[in-house]
Amino acid sequence: MIQLIANAAILVASLAALILFSEVTVRSSVRIGELTQIHRFAIGFLTLALLTSLPEVSVAVSSVRLGEPEVSISNVLGSNVANICLIIGSLAILRPIAIGRGLRSIPPILLAVTGLFSLTWIRGFSRVLGLILIALFVVLCYHVLYKAIAIEERRRVAASALDLAINLVLLWLGILGLFASAFYVVESVVTVAELAGIAAAVIAATIIAFGTSLPELSTALVACKQGEVELALGNIIGSCLINLTLVLGVTLAFSAEIGLAPYLGIFLFLVVVTGIFSLLAQKARMGMLTGVLLLGLYGLYLATIGYAAGHVSS
Repeated sequence: MIQLIANAAILVASLAALILFSEVTVRSSVRIGELTQIHRFAIGFLTLALLTSLPEVSVAVSSVRLGEPEVSISNVLGSNVANICLIIGSLAILRPIAIGRGLRSIPPILLAVTGLFSLTWIRGFSRVLGLILIALFVVLCYHVLYKAIAIEERRRVAASALDLAINLVLLWLGILGLFASAFYVVESVVTVAELAGIAAAVIAATIIAFGTSLPELSTALVACKQGEVELALGNIIGSCLINLTLVLGVTLAFSAEIGLAPYLGIFLFLVVVTGIFSLLAQKARMGMLTGVLLLGLYGLYLATIGYAAGHVSS
């Protein structure tokens, strides 16, 4: 019992550190983007979306190192459910989300990328799929950067060498802290799961998924407060795409053969949620009713995971 409590405390402390270092990394990277006059669209995707996904990346690397890829995969799938249902649902309730025409084509792309994970059903294909997903991430970044250079003017910010140097140091400290805390998250969650008789994938799909989605939640709430709801929405969708390409790609490419069967329930739930979101995003506006629906789906997700865990343990 003492060992269980100790490892649970390590898990909570590691998640808190993960969130803290994520905040440091995001704030410093945004400031660097402003000082170097990187385009706002590129900052939104290549810094906010990418760097708020760093907890998932760090969990993926640590999971591969420890030979526990199910923690990373469950975390990715669970994080995307949390991003779509919990975060976008909360935003829609706090402030109606206007969906521009250019943004309406992105959720169906997200649905298509989500469906690629089903290819792990093919025996011996998971590592190949991992490399395909990593390549897709590179193409995605190039496309976003190319569009960012082509549109809108750059903002001029008074820059100083000292300010830039400080934020570069903070950025690297944040990244190092992310990877260190993620290692202890994965190690403690496996120990807690073994001691409590709960599948590690269940804890990863709920507690860790929520914890690693908190950077997206915090930045989205700040953006919403400032009236930048569309920026927040782009950040969340970008994070989902990065999870499905870079994070899942790294896990699949550098792990032993992985099949679909252990993750079928969570995967099917994510496909349904993403499909519903894709349909809702075709409207010009998502309001309170949409938010209540998405939050209800997240509650159903947690109840389903909890029921499945209790059924297995009994």
